[in-house]
Amino acid sequence: GLLNDVWRWSPRKCTLLPDMSDLEARRFGLQCLYECYDSPIYGQWQQLSNAPWAARQETAAVWTATGVLVLGGRTAQGFKNDVWKWESYGEFCSLTWKGTWTELTPAAGWEPRHGASIIGFSPHGEDEWAVTTVLMIGGFGGYPYASEVIRAEPQEANDRVNPRNDMWCGYTDLDHFATWVEIAPLAPFSPRAQTAAVIAPSIGTFSLVFFGGYDENSRLVADLWRWSGENNTFQCITDTLD
Repeated sequence: GLLNDVWRWSPRKCTLLPDMSDLEARRFGLQCLYECYDSPIYGQWQQLSNAPWAARQETAAVWTATGVLVLGGRTAQGFKNDVWKWESYGEFCSLTWKGTWTELTPAAGWEPRHGASIIGFSPHGEDEWAVTTVLMIGGFGGYPYASEVIRAEPQEANDRVNPRNDMWCGYTDLDHFATWVEIAPLAPFSPRAQTAAVIAPSIGTFSLVFFGGYDENSRLVADLWRWSGENNTFQCITDTLD
């Protein structure tokens, strides 16, 4: 079934048997009560408390300067467009190290969806952990019809459940990622979900490469696209986009 469990990996091994090899120790969960040793290659995982958000699949997640963002996904009740933040600080294995969740918004400006791509950018290519701007691209979603027959107006095309090719921007100064700005309602590539995207600093400070996915006919696509934004795009300002 769908899950909302949370796991954290650490480059250490904390076991009752300190002589256990790093390779063997990685098969077991990290135990904070035991003495810890450095294990930078294999490390160990620790299961944290389940998240407060509904169990789901195909969420989008990205590390930012304010914490980890989790966006949207598909739950047993339907598609979601909520945004959650996970924050962690303090000493290793402390209560605060295990993190806390905060719901930034139950309904962001973009249509509910799953399978979107998400990319984080640092100001002017600075520290990769200092991400302050996040872009979300595509995905599959919309507002499904009611489960029972009702008399209603025809559904707007943009609300229908379909693959998407829009682009949305979040920024730390926009309510700390609670507010999102649509910077491209329709990209030149076909609507799609389950794509891949990576930042491309060798192309430009604010550039990415986007490829693959499933299109609106459930066919795999293998095209490759490049996108570059202007300086103002760092703040989700849309009047100077390429």
